[in-house]
Amino acid sequence: EMGLAMKLEPSCGQRMPRRPPYTRLVLATAAATWLCGHVALQLQPVFVAMAPANRLAPATGTLARARTAMFGHMMAARTTYEDLDPEVRELAERVNELLETGGARMWRTYCKTELKSQVFDPRRQSVENLRSFLDFYRPDLQELKRLFKIQPPSVYLFKQFIFDQDMSVNSQLTDVPPPWVRKFLNMYNEGDVYEVTVASAALQAEVKELTKDSTSYMAWHWKKFCFQRSFGVSMPDAVPAEIIKNFLKEYHAGSFGELAMTDDELTSQVNEVLRAGGGDAWRTFVDEQEVESMRNPKRFPAYIVRDFLSQIEFEDEDDNSGFTP
Repeated sequence: EMGLAMKLEPSCGQRMPRRPPYTRLVLATAAATWLCGHVALQLQPVFVAMAPANRLAPATGTLARARTAMFGHMMAARTTYEDLDPEVRELAERVNELLETGGARMWRTYCKTELKSQVFDPRRQSVENLRSFLDFYRPDLQELKRLFKIQPPSVYLFKQFIFDQDMSVNSQLTDVPPPWVRKFLNMYNEGDVYEVTVASAALQAEVKELTKDSTSYMAWHWKKFCFQRSFGVSMPDAVPAEIIKNFLKEYHAGSFGELAMTDDELTSQVNEVLRAGGGDAWRTFVDEQEVESMRNPKRFPAYIVRDFLSQIEFEDEDDNSGFTP
């Protein structure tokens, strides 16, 4: 035992060898890194709880950029496609396909310059941001939008074209396959589409005056009329003249009754459902109303919004009843 002690303990006056300064620095840095990572993991729920509802807002300031750098990789690792809203999941998958085929640099540049964001994981971007990038990335859609701006009746012709392909007229442009867009552009440029004769400026102005308040019941009647007669296109300068003439004829004949539109109270109830994760249910519901794509509850008659809220309440009761059909 004495011999063992002699081996383990330095003799009197003998100094233990000190670690070189760079070794001590490396060890200290490693310990500090581990401690910061441990603290970050413990505080992550606090940051998530304190974050605003739209966590995708552009980061500003040194602290915000540091927060993004610290938690970005952790949030990405914890976010799976199964956890995402179905629409976000679909769009994120499409963006990732582009990133894997040479679009990574363009995506990062787009996030920095257009979105003013340091969030490069498509799963953590909003539906609007993902769609805007897909629009930006596809030159065929840029050409189509320029055509829409220069020749408004081309919107009507394009909606008719996708309707003939058995595609919903409420489809987003990014959902239309590129070959279809190119085929339509070629047909239009070669004159293989019929010419749309629009209404006179006076008739267009009359419709605009009747529907200038987008939350009025006349705006609703116009949207409904256009969905049934003009593939959902409601711009007066884009639809055939007969559409406007027939609408005004029915209006002057008193065919469009007054409707109670959605008020602030009902709108607040819908917004509560949306904040609770009911966005997909709301989108599905409004797309079934046979009107051009709309999301603002105030643009719908009150009875339709009440119907939506009743369906949500009924589903909640079923979920809490313990009965599984």
